[in-house]
Amino acid sequence: MNFSILIVVLLLMIVTVGYILPSERTEQRRSVYDISQKRLFEIVTNNNDFSYRSDLKDLVILNSEKGIETWEEVSKNGQKITFKTIKKVPYSYYEIEIIEANGFKGYWKSEFKIINENKTEFIATEHIIIKNPIKRLLSYIFFDIGEFMDTFQNDLRKKVDNIKVKTVANNIYKN
Repeated sequence: MNFSILIVVLLLMIVTVGYILPSERTEQRRSVYDISQKRLFEIVTNNNDFSYRSDLKDLVILNSEKGIETWEEVSKNGQKITFKTIKKVPYSYYEIEIIEANGFKGYWKSEFKIINENKTEFIATEHIIIKNPIKRLLSYIFFDIGEFMDTFQNDLRKKVDNIKVKTVANNIYKN
């Protein structure tokens, strides 16, 4: 009997803490890349090339009409998240909706600001909403939005650096 009471009290505590935690979380990251605004925008918005993303096993485009895509990303651990393009302003702004992701929804938006011809500031903001208090608590324990954003930006930096190396090599080869 005491064990049953302990389980009930523990569950009540988990739910209570979940309700106390904010249901919405936002993280933002800024980085500067040595690449043109146009080229960086093309890389970020091209869902056909996800090979540089170290966190993904697969990406399946479910629907594509006039530049608006719905797609599913499958992480290395099998987690599936469905996204949809909300707004795409060529070379300066890109926003996607997180449609379904194991109990949370939200959006991810990015801005591409020209610093000079071959240097771009990339600002990414992720906002998630978790209504279920148990999943909310678990998300605070096991789901570090900032870490996911850092991984994306690091992968993007490697992709940009790889493009720069290929460009330099091609220029040397041509001369």
